[in-house]
Amino acid sequence: MLGDIVVLSDPDYQTWLEQNGSGPTLAQAGQSLFMHYGCSGCHGGNGVGGNQSAGTVRAPPLAGLYGSPVTLADGTIVAADDRYIRDCILMPGTQRVAGYPPLMPSFAGQIGEEDLLEIIAYIKSLAPEEPL
Repeated sequence: MLGDIVVLSDPDYQTWLEQNGSGPTLAQAGQSLFMHYGCSGCHGGNGVGGNQSAGTVRAPPLAGLYGSPVTLADGTIVAADDRYIRDCILMPGTQRVAGYPPLMPSFAGQIGEEDLLEIIAYIKSLAPEEPL
């Protein structure tokens, strides 16, 4: 693999930061996409999961998911890492969470790679829900 190392003076570096560092973080951009693609309709606006009342689709909670063990419908347990989240978005039927109906649609071919990375970053950023 080839690459370049660029060394900037302090003023040039500050200019670069101002021009390149002012946008939203990956997680912030992912939150917007989470809403745009309708994920919040089932998983809730902050990823705490849906419920069966008032016609809301019941979906697994995403808050605190990243890094946690997940029990699948077939009884196996997997780690909720980047690959797992990606597979759940693109091929939801392959690793269905135990206790939830197979209602998640596939987003394969509908979500671009950059959007997918941002959505995953948002899901990773969701802290576990605090008990009341």
